[in-house]
Amino acid sequence: MPQLHSQRVVKTRVRFFSFLWLILAGFWTQFAIANNNLLASMSLISNDAPCDAILLSVGNTCNPVVSTTENSTDSGVGDPECDEYGKQDVWFKAVIPLSGSMVIETITETDLGSVFQPDRWLNSLGLAVYNGSCYSLASMACTANNNGKNPHDAMAYLFDENPGDTIYIRVFDTKEGKFNRFSICAYDPGNGFFENFPKNICSSEGPIDLNSKIQESKHGNADLVISSNKASTPNKILGVPDGEYAGLYHYGEMLTVDLTDTIPKGEIIELYFTTSYATVGYSSISLATSLDNETYTALSYKPASLTNAIKPVYIVAENDTRYVKLINENNFAGFIVDAIQYHYGRSKAGVWSGPGVLDHVFYPEKQSGQIPITYSVGTISEKVDSTIYINVLNSNGGKLSRDTTVCYGSAEFYLKLSDYSGEIIQWQSSQDDFLSYSDHRVTSDRFLIEKPTRATSYRVIVQDGTCLQDTSNVVAVKVHQPVRALLSGGTTLCEGEEAQLQLELTGEAPWKVVYAQNSEMISLDDIMNSPATIQVTPLTTTTYQLVSVENAYGCKADASSDVTVSVNAASSSAMRLEQDVCGNKIDLSSPLSAGAGSWSMLLGTGMAEFRSDDINLTTTVEVDAYGEYSFKWNEKDNECANVAYAHVSFVEMPQPTVAVDKEICGLKASLKIPQTSYDSYWSILEGDSELEVETISVNEEYLLKVSEPGDYKFQLLQVNGACKDSVSFELQFKEQPLIKVEEYYETIGNQIEIVVNAIAEKIEWTLLSGLGEVDFIPAPEQNSTILKSNEYGMYEVQIEASNGLCTNRQICEVYFKNAIRSNAGPDQILDFAFETNLEAIQPSESKGTWSVISGRASLQDRNDPNTLVTNLSLGVNEFVWTVERNGVERLTDTVSVTVNDLLVPTVITPNNDGVNDCLVFRGIENHPLCSVIIYNRWGSEVYRSLDYKNEWQGTNQNGHSLLPDVYYYVLSIAERVVNGFIEIRK
Repeated sequence: MPQLHSQRVVKTRVRFFSFLWLILAGFWTQFAIANNNLLASMSLISNDAPCDAILLSVGNTCNPVVSTTENSTDSGVGDPECDEYGKQDVWFKAVIPLSGSMVIETITETDLGSVFQPDRWLNSLGLAVYNGSCYSLASMACTANNNGKNPHDAMAYLFDENPGDTIYIRVFDTKEGKFNRFSICAYDPGNGFFENFPKNICSSEGPIDLNSKIQESKHGNADLVISSNKASTPNKILGVPDGEYAGLYHYGEMLTVDLTDTIPKGEIIELYFTTSYATVGYSSISLATSLDNETYTALSYKPASLTNAIKPVYIVAENDTRYVKLINENNFAGFIVDAIQYHYGRSKAGVWSGPGVLDHVFYPEKQSGQIPITYSVGTISEKVDSTIYINVLNSNGGKLSRDTTVCYGSAEFYLKLSDYSGEIIQWQSSQDDFLSYSDHRVTSDRFLIEKPTRATSYRVIVQDGTCLQDTSNVVAVKVHQPVRALLSGGTTLCEGEEAQLQLELTGEAPWKVVYAQNSEMISLDDIMNSPATIQVTPLTTTTYQLVSVENAYGCKADASSDVTVSVNAASSSAMRLEQDVCGNKIDLSSPLSAGAGSWSMLLGTGMAEFRSDDINLTTTVEVDAYGEYSFKWNEKDNECANVAYAHVSFVEMPQPTVAVDKEICGLKASLKIPQTSYDSYWSILEGDSELEVETISVNEEYLLKVSEPGDYKFQLLQVNGACKDSVSFELQFKEQPLIKVEEYYETIGNQIEIVVNAIAEKIEWTLLSGLGEVDFIPAPEQNSTILKSNEYGMYEVQIEASNGLCTNRQICEVYFKNAIRSNAGPDQILDFAFETNLEAIQPSESKGTWSVISGRASLQDRNDPNTLVTNLSLGVNEFVWTVERNGVERLTDTVSVTVNDLLVPTVITPNNDGVNDCLVFRGIENHPLCSVIIYNRWGSEVYRSLDYKNEWQGTNQNGHSLLPDVYYYVLSIAERVVNGFIEIRK
């Protein structure tokens, strides 16, 4: 609750107060400006973000802390869920006490401490509460004061929370208000105003009579009669004196009433006033309560204006209370109190309101969660509200995931319960639509299903507190039939004949079967019928084994049955040939042992042509494409056929070529070869060096590196399986020329000789840049040259050495220096200024000296080209700058500094056209303090400035424009006084 400011009784007369008001009013403008500047200079506040929240202490009563949203920004958490959001918020945090209950309360009010204090209290305020961490917040509550219309501003009530948890509190401006001060507190409400009211109520309990929860006590009922010496116009406050009247008249006066009893916290006090005098329509009071008659807690409401009628005022004792203070809130208005009566306790005559409340009956079955219920006593304008929060419990069985179909004996999985309220009592399962069922003492929201073999339904029993249990929806776990497979059909046949294998399948079609033929895996998909036939033609005795079986639902079965098909060959002459051939031809022998036979192609990447040689019993095979081929020899003898097989890989012969220049500059050669998939190998056939090969791009470009220059012979070998070929080539590696020369040369004059250390067949000199032209006079060996320029300055020269294809370049700078020069800098003109800095140029490798040749001046440092000159005289001052180098060369230059006297105007035209509007004394800007006094023609002073800045525009001291006329001025500057006349023209 807000603290009530202590007010002293005013005993001085009205005229003294009026005089004080006039004195204070004179300082109002300066105070307002200073106050606004102070507000504007404030930086961002420290609790502008959740992770910077200020910790609030949690006591048994509200101990408010004054804070502000001044200069706050949007924290970016997301808009609150109540009222508008003005994009300004600040953050606090608090720890839930052991009771698990907390009240967060905000207060906004008007600062009445001073007539000069602006009202900076936030009148539109919102409050939101979150749990979690400062990086991840979840909303718990949100409320706003409805632009100051709520009786207790913005408050939040928390019950049944976890003690020790940290909650985050967000205070925000709902209207983007300019003024933004507020108070906030957090406290443990204990059992609240209603001792017998339960915190938790089941929605199934039925209607609750709220009045039955009130303990009606009606203590006290004593009368406090105050003797009254009724005066028609009371003009002073005597408190509650013996034998005198009790009255309030002036602004801020107070009256303390001793109730003789201590009213317990939470009781409602009915206070009656009997008044014999009141300023109707002007007098109103606010109330405060205290136990010790010293510290008062202000209430958050005010009763209506007093009249002469006996009228009750209702107060809630928010702490143990014995004293009530009445505070007059109006200037020059008041009333006289003749008698005060009071009762306290509970009254069933109050009004209940809130969700689910009809008259004084609460219907919990229509509600869920934390419900606020308000108990109001009194008239509409003097109503006292007490709010409690009821937690309506509701057993909600929640929702199980949808029906599931799984494979027979599948791996374990979980059923998940969501959106339930209360605690899980147990899970239940049934295989006959819950005509009978089994209980499972599982209280988790997940239930493990292990290798299901029968269709089963499941549900969950949930209970919230002691409320009636509720059941979740029912879900069914359906089970696919088990999958099994059996392979049969083993037999004996001749080589090349077909066999029929039988596959018996159970379960739900379609099936997918994988079987092994020796080491080869074969997959059969979308088998719709059982039994299924598998047709095979083994070349040799083969074992067929089931590897895996599954149906379209992903249900699998282990399959281990196998059958063997035996193959009889015609004779022992059967053969198998595997060979790599370089080219596209091969001679195949005919392994004839009995009967007659021929070769045929089983598979290959191209077509094959067969030419038989019956004499030599061979067949020449020629293919039209390189690659893998399989050939079969068929020989018929009696009942069985004899077969032989040849697997031939025809490989293309490489034809390596290399594209390269014969002469190479440096020790690296880039070689290109036609793109191919062959393996390439490089080697040195002739030459004294190690070879390093780097691939730039695969099978296309290579970089050959040698360690020494010279003539070399290389070989490229390409290998393609069994085929290989090579090509040789020669390269000449030439050495890169070396150049050794200095980077910078300097000479006095226009000629210099430069010697270059270089090993090269040819050296050339080139001028790259400079102020003029340069002639190069080379020596016979060309390793040195004489450079001669026609202008002084910096030149850039390039030396190029070449050695056949190899070229090297170096650049050097040559500086041709002239004799020294003297430059005293530019002449200067000053407006009534008597000091400056000279601006001479100091040549390199020389020194200079200043001398005064005319005028009056003091030099700070005669050897400094930019020395400070002071004590200049009005008019022309001349100086000479003398430059020497090596004690031999000597040059001079002269510079002048002219000091102008003050320039004083005679007329100003202050018409705001930007021309001659102000009285400007040109030259005073060079002096820190100048004063000006303006007199009219009668010798009266009309304007004065102790720090004049050329700003006078023909006005008097109060800023009012003067009439056009001639005025007299007195200017005091430095140690000089200048006076004269100035004319104002309009």
